[in-house]
Amino acid sequence: MGCCNQKPTDARQANISQDGGEKPNEEKIFKLLLLGAGGSGKSTVFRQVRIMFGEGYDDDERQTLALTIHQNMVESIKRIVDASPKYGPIDRADLVAKVNKLPYDAPFKDIKAIGDLIAEVWALDGIKKTYAQRSKYQLPTDIIHYFFAKATDVMKEDYKPTDEDLLRCRIHSTGVKQEKFQLGDDVKFHLLDVGGQRNERKKWVRCFENVTAVLYVVAISEYDQLCYEDNETNRVQEALDLFEDITNSEWFADTPIILFLNKKDLLAEKLKTQPLKDFFTEYKPASGETYESAITFLKNEFDERNQQDREIISQVTCATNAADVKDVFLTHIKNILVKKKGERVM
Repeated sequence: MGCCNQKPTDARQANISQDGGEKPNEEKIFKLLLLGAGGSGKSTVFRQVRIMFGEGYDDDERQTLALTIHQNMVESIKRIVDASPKYGPIDRADLVAKVNKLPYDAPFKDIKAIGDLIAEVWALDGIKKTYAQRSKYQLPTDIIHYFFAKATDVMKEDYKPTDEDLLRCRIHSTGVKQEKFQLGDDVKFHLLDVGGQRNERKKWVRCFENVTAVLYVVAISEYDQLCYEDNETNRVQEALDLFEDITNSEWFADTPIILFLNKKDLLAEKLKTQPLKDFFTEYKPASGETYESAITFLKNEFDERNQQDREIISQVTCATNAADVKDVFLTHIKNILVKKKGERVM
């Protein structure tokens, strides 16, 4: 992937407001770096941490994210309608014409009418069939059905997203986003989230200095999907190659790495109709394909990419599930930080 092979000599000049580097005389605070390909769910992990260990989201932020959710919904319904002739033809030319006329960018005019339109279109059998085939074309998010199911409630001028809504909002991360959090009484850390799309990865190296732990997130449910950037590369294969680049970089030779095998809920559902072996020919479970055997195979695939003499801590997660993220932070990450803090004192 080429995002982290060379170690620049002037990394100390980085400014914390842009990339998380430390300024002179600044209080020592641990630095956790969230990495992963686009759509992996790492920004959802970031939002979970902010809700659990930070100040959460105020009304102004929720209003801004409401516009993002509206845009997610409109863009998704337009793409589904566009794909419907191939996967689930519908005979409502009037509705198709109305959807095609919708603009892509929020804020939208007459938001209630758009909500009613989305609800009516979503109820069509052909649209449901097309959505069931969503791995074969590109959508902003693979859980947009969560919002479609309550379209008339969400598509309102005064709509204020709940925490559950915010966790399912799809935001394309750009640049570097960081906040300071605290675990327990005295363990503080900066959590950095960087854009996962290919054109964003060249910026990653600016964040690599003084990293206490790397949190690498992969959407294991996307084994049958292609990357946004080229519509050719398998998304899990892309995540494997990127993970190999990161875990074997000289930047992180001695850095703990926690691997989030994310979107376990979507994986379990998808395996019912889409065999993993159709996309990874080396996957040959001895006693038939199961969710457990798929998890074991995927975990081993990532473990084999690590050529450093250190264990990768792997956790199977659903980032929208607070308990999953909380467990990782209060066990593995807290243990790492407490140990590092003890080393500093000594």
